[in-house]
Amino acid sequence: MVRVLAAALSTLVLGLILVPMVRTLARRVGMVAAPRKDRWHSQPTALLGGVGIFVAFAIGVAVFHDDLGEAVPILAASAFLFLVGLVDDVVQIRPLTKLAAQVLAAGGIVASGLVLPWAHEPAVDAALAMLWIVGITNAVNLLDNMDGLAAGIAAIACVFLGITFATNGQWDMAVLPALVAGAAAGFLVYNFKPASIFMGDSGSMFLGCLLGGFALLSSYGRSRSVASVLLTPVLIMMIPILDTTLVAITRRLRGQPVSVGGRDHTSHRLVALGASERRAVLILYAVAAASGAVAVVVRELRVDALLAVIPGFALAVLFFALYLGMVPVRERSAVGGGPVVMPQRRATMVMLDAALCALAYVSAFAIRWDWDLPPDQTDVLVGTLPMVVVAEMSALWLGGMYRVRWNEPSVDTIAVIGRSAIVAAAMAGIAVLMAYGFSGPSRGALVLNGLLVLIAVTGSRLAVAILQRLIAGDTGMEQRTRSVVIFGASEDGAFLAREMAKNPGYQRVPVGFLEHDTARVGDVFSGLPVLSASQVTQMQGLARVDEVLVFSRSDVASDELPTIGIPIRRVRLRVD
Repeated sequence: MVRVLAAALSTLVLGLILVPMVRTLARRVGMVAAPRKDRWHSQPTALLGGVGIFVAFAIGVAVFHDDLGEAVPILAASAFLFLVGLVDDVVQIRPLTKLAAQVLAAGGIVASGLVLPWAHEPAVDAALAMLWIVGITNAVNLLDNMDGLAAGIAAIACVFLGITFATNGQWDMAVLPALVAGAAAGFLVYNFKPASIFMGDSGSMFLGCLLGGFALLSSYGRSRSVASVLLTPVLIMMIPILDTTLVAITRRLRGQPVSVGGRDHTSHRLVALGASERRAVLILYAVAAASGAVAVVVRELRVDALLAVIPGFALAVLFFALYLGMVPVRERSAVGGGPVVMPQRRATMVMLDAALCALAYVSAFAIRWDWDLPPDQTDVLVGTLPMVVVAEMSALWLGGMYRVRWNEPSVDTIAVIGRSAIVAAAMAGIAVLMAYGFSGPSRGALVLNGLLVLIAVTGSRLAVAILQRLIAGDTGMEQRTRSVVIFGASEDGAFLAREMAKNPGYQRVPVGFLEHDTARVGDVFSGLPVLSASQVTQMQGLARVDEVLVFSRSDVASDELPTIGIPIRRVRLRVD
């Protein structure tokens, strides 16, 4: 333990000394990153921070590690990617060239025999290990999009990797993530907002390869269940994986290449919701720490307990991802389109509710029988699960769950949600009893299911308001960024959209234009979709529209404005 802590402290001190030296060198030779539209900084910032991280780590390895053993291929591959990234920082190489280098590095690690038995088939395990290393390397690279984010997440991940090794008794291996954590923390002092230096691709690819490779060193995976083997590294790397997945999906939906930079990462979406840049980074730190803690707990849980804990945590992460994914971002597609207006957003919430209903039903039986279901109750659970989900979802739909605006809950809204959830659980219980009679299913489990459905469905709705407050912090609900549509796809509307985009102080993000002319509905104007009144009113829940803005150099007649139940505000141009 003392050796591990000393290793982390040594690279921390080295980072504090080396990074400012590298920063001075980068400025002298002109290695600075100029502000760009797809980046978050507004001032020229020194590059080559990865050099400071690499040198601090290399010195730490030389001092604290006599026998590197299985880690040698990982260190060699990571050093190779550091050099590739350094070349990219200096002269910029093509994305395909970097990808080829990553595949080559991953191949070297896997060829040394470092894989985990994910599928218990050598060829499949090798392919998955290569995909894992390349994926995590790119995930950390993509995560380097806001001051302090990639370095902080890497340090947090290394802390939990070190805990994993320590609990396995692999104290020699625990030194390695400790060295990385210290070096990343030393760099973070100069990289946290306002950053005076960036790590560049040399740092992000180096850290990514180390993190992906270190996950393969754990001996825990060779002695426990497949679930534990898979979940531990995934949970520790949750934030890089979540960010990459969200960016990849939303960019593909926009028709934009994934490799092209943009302001549509998880951190940027948090800022769009009203968080400051610092707060956005700290929120992601907290999520990374929570996920790492779950990874540690999972190692000690029985398999039956995993069936409730992991789906519950997975649903929480999925809800967070959906919430961020539906935040409108002004990103133009490769063919000139604007932000995607997803008509399937309501369907997404229906699917989330279905998952919540299923989880509630399974959990009710597990709790009722103390995680040890009798065979007859297992048969009842498996046989009635589809029936229960269908009955509950039908009741939620008929009860008006998907017609209320629950993003800002009122007493009436919560009443609709609660009533629908209670009726849904009652219908499910009646359906089960009609199918099996009173002698088969546990009536206690059915009562518990009703309570859990009420908590899950109501809680998921209230969670939006809670998330908004947590994300925005002390600014409160009234200060958060609002999603707005602009009345009229005209030159005046385009002017207003540009002004809103250039001035974050307005706290409003245009997501479309509202038009009476049905011939124009479905078009893209000034990078934003043209919507009908019905489409705007259907954008409920996470995809809600908060306001309709009316701007014209001549007054718009009141009878031209639609009655859609959304606040309408006039915007006027005034010269004093």
